[in-house]
Amino acid sequence: MNRLPLLLSLLALPACERRSAPPAPPPTASARPAPARLPSWKSEIAPFLVVRCASERRCHGESPTGFVDLDLRAPAAWAQLVGARAEERPGALRVKPGDPEASFLVDKLRGHLGPREGQRMPRTSAGEPGDPVEPDFLDNALLPWIRAGAPNN
Repeated sequence: MNRLPLLLSLLALPACERRSAPPAPPPTASARPAPARLPSWKSEIAPFLVVRCASERRCHGESPTGFVDLDLRAPAAWAQLVGARAEERPGALRVKPGDPEASFLVDKLRGHLGPREGQRMPRTSAGEPGDPVEPDFLDNALLPWIRAGAPNN
C-alpha cells in the first residue's frame, strides 16, 4: 500500500492552518466614537447662573448688596467670569479657561473654600445656604465647558 498520498495530505494540513483570515475592512464613520458634546454658554451655563445666582434679591443680579461685585445676569456674566480675577482668592481666576480645578467659581459652587473666601454658593435672598448645585450640572455642563476653554458659545 502506498502511503505517500496520506503522508503528503498530513503535511499539507499545517500549511492550511497558517493561512490568515482576510483583513478586516477599515472602520466606517459610524464605528468611530462620537466626539464629546460641547456644553453651550448661552443655552446651558448662563441660564443656570441667571436662575440660581442672579434672580434672588440681594445677589448677583439687578439689586445686589454693597459688597457684591459680580453681575451674573446673562448680558454681563461671561465677561464677569471668564479670565476675571477672583477677588476673594488672590491669584485665582473666577473661571480659568481649560482648567476647572483652578476656577474659583467651581470651588464656590462645591463649597471648597478657605478662610476669607466667602461662602458656598448659591445663597438665598435671606443669605442662607441655597440648595447645592446639582452634580449633573457640574459634571455634564460646567466642568466640560470650562475644560473646552469656556467659550462664549
